Amino acid sequence: MDYPGEFSAQARARVEAERVKAGKQLEQDMNRASRYGPGITQQQVLRQYILRVFRVFAHEACALGSE
Repeated sequence: MDYPGEFSAQARARVEAERVKAGKQLEQDMNRASRYGPGITQQQVLRQYILRVFRVFAHEACALGSE
């Protein structure tokens, strides 16, 4: 992932850590979505993954902006 040059190593690490955790959850939820049918869709699972990572990225960007 490309980060703004102003992002510190710690901010990048927090985003990457969330990306890894969200990726593991994505795998589990995708398997569940395909197994159990209409209860949860793969599109919803993917949206969850994207939003989890985006939330941490946005938090770090806001923290940087407030400095």
